[in-house]
Amino acid sequence: MSDLQTLRLRSYEWLRARLTLPVRADHERLLDAKYDGVLPIRVLVDQSGRAGDLIGTPWSSLYLIGDRFKKLLEQGAISGWRAYETVCEGMPSETAWWVLGVAGRAGPVRTGKGSPVGHDPLGHYLDPREWDGSDLFHPGNENTILVTARAAELIREAHLKNVRLEPAGLESTPT
Repeated sequence: MSDLQTLRLRSYEWLRARLTLPVRADHERLLDAKYDGVLPIRVLVDQSGRAGDLIGTPWSSLYLIGDRFKKLLEQGAISGWRAYETVCEGMPSETAWWVLGVAGRAGPVRTGKGSPVGHDPLGHYLDPREWDGSDLFHPGNENTILVTARAAELIREAHLKNVRLEPAGLESTPT
């Protein structure tokens, strides 16, 4: 699990969007792929700019993906995600946009001592026995979107716009 990547925006200067949801907790449900509310989700432009294949929202790690990104995940048989249909107002692009929900799960990020992460930045790891094996997933104590090496390679080769993959900085499980 030491070759995991974190999915992020390449730039926060690009277009950003705001989801209009009736209940504040729906943002968390969307991120966790547990949303069962009304579809399509209404989306408004929050910050003008270029539209990439990944669009940020005010919620950390809650993103919109364009059709190109969605098709890449589907055709690559990438596991651990769900796309929620949207209706976007004011978008400069004609592509369809989807809220990316991450269904894959793992246990909490832990320190070398085996306890959940606090303020110690050294020796962080995930216990592979607590991971469901999904290509896209969240640790139990973070909203970070982690990506397996297989999925990261597919994403890199597609040259998606405004997408950045960074090493997650997790070590192998301590013995």
